[in-house]
Amino acid sequence: MREFFLKIFSEKPANEFTKISLFSPLHFAYLAVIVLIISLFVFLYFKKDIEKKEKIVNIFAILVLLCYLLDFFFQPFFNGGTMDENGELILDKFPFHICTVLCPLIMFSRYSKYKNVIKTPIAVLSIVAPLMWLVYPGSALDTDCSAFSYEIVQLFMYHGLVFAYGILSLCLEDYKLDIKKCYKEAIFVVGITLWAAFGNAIYSSSNHDYNWLFIKDPVFDFVPENLNPYTVMLAIYLSCLVIYGVYYLVVYLYNKKSKKEVAM
Repeated sequence: MREFFLKIFSEKPANEFTKISLFSPLHFAYLAVIVLIISLFVFLYFKKDIEKKEKIVNIFAILVLLCYLLDFFFQPFFNGGTMDENGELILDKFPFHICTVLCPLIMFSRYSKYKNVIKTPIAVLSIVAPLMWLVYPGSALDTDCSAFSYEIVQLFMYHGLVFAYGILSLCLEDYKLDIKKCYKEAIFVVGITLWAAFGNAIYSSSNHDYNWLFIKDPVFDFVPENLNPYTVMLAIYLSCLVIYGVYYLVVYLYNKKSKKEVAM
């Protein structure tokens, strides 16, 4: 049985056709599948009642959790039967990156007694963070892994599910954005950055230097290293504000169209 799973999850070497590079046909193919799936669920559930909309959003939240947790059980079948080249757990998958920490935060925002307070900022970050990765999937680009290997598929699946959760929450009116409350996103961005710094501090060693949320090395060459954490936080928060801007623009155009149809 073990040999069977090792064969399934072994990382087949990529060739010129199965290697993913930035904005390559396979990269666009992954993006297209994710967009089509999200569009399908928006189309199917946009006019449903609130209970059905909430149910489908909850289902995607659970799928995010399952995709994240199951990956830890499949890790022992990577790299020729070990968890990493040293036979240890792949700590990079621990919830210290913004996308991985969103998994428990999403569940907390769905099922805790504080869900109505924190649901909106977590959903907005669930759009921003995975979208950054999907546009520039650095951990999947130009590797030796085939685009159809488990590792690459899992990366796109997880980030796609988190992104779908955020988009569906917004499009199915699970919450509404209020620019007056955008300070909540700022609080979460600062909190997640501090959490990533904590993970970097306690898990980094002489054997491996962790850089969760990329707060150690400059994101841009012209940014001084000591300013990098603030640059990361600012970039994420400004991206959240862009989501607010797009939301208000869509609402304005939708209301304008509705008024025009009524007038006719």
